[in-house]
Amino acid sequence: MQQPVNRVSHVVYCLRPETFERAADFFRSALGVELEDSSRPELGLRILVSLANGIELISPTPELGPTPERFTRFLDEHGEGIYDIVYGVDDLDRAAARAEAHGVAVTHRGSFADVEPWVGRFEALDEAHLEPVHGLRFTLGYIVPKQR
Repeated sequence: MQQPVNRVSHVVYCLRPETFERAADFFRSALGVELEDSSRPELGLRILVSLANGIELISPTPELGPTPERFTRFLDEHGEGIYDIVYGVDDLDRAAARAEAHGVAVTHRGSFADVEPWVGRFEALDEAHLEPVHGLRFTLGYIVPKQR
């Protein structure tokens, strides 16, 4: 996998717990996407992802842990669908500053290179989440795979 720069890295679909497996089966069987489990039970989230195919499926799962309210609120307000678009950048701080210069605030940041299943696979896996822009959620992603 190459570092995604100045392009969409992946699209995040938010799903209800009761339809999560059916959606995953569709992506696997109908589209041939190999999804990798990167669930975060400590956060109450089921996550399947294929960075190679540009797909992430996410679902709040309260029985696993404390679910971030933003996912359940999204489902209540919008139903299932595109939750976020992750856009690859070559400098997270500079890209975040450009967004803020255009009046779009960074709502939170995170780093995931040291979180399973990504440990040892990425030099950097950092994100800056932006407030919605024209009705869409965007996340800036500085994603640098380790070279093998």
